[in-house]
Amino acid sequence: MALYLGLLLFSFFISSALTIPFIDLLFRLHLTNSGKNSPPQHRAKIGTPLGAGLLILLVVTTLFALLFPSLSRLGIDISSIYPIKEEINIILLTFLSFGILGFYED
Repeated sequence: MALYLGLLLFSFFISSALTIPFIDLLFRLHLTNSGKNSPPQHRAKIGTPLGAGLLILLVVTTLFALLFPSLSRLGIDISSIYPIKEEINIILLTFLSFGILGFYED
């Protein structure tokens, strides 16, 4: 349980540290809401950056790809009732699917 909490906190701190530079990058690339096809109640969102959730997708996926193989090489056992690789792959696929859906909706 402590391992999962540590990974969660590590992911949170990395995402937090990269949030401001990533949003600045989105502004520099002019990836903002133009309001062209927005309903009147969304007019206040004109100029906000689009795709900021992409940062969370990138950080979590990268940490997943780097940390889980490293943990197994260090001898840290991650156990589960089901086969752990299949379970993690299903969770990651679901996470990425929701992220892609959110990016499309943005």
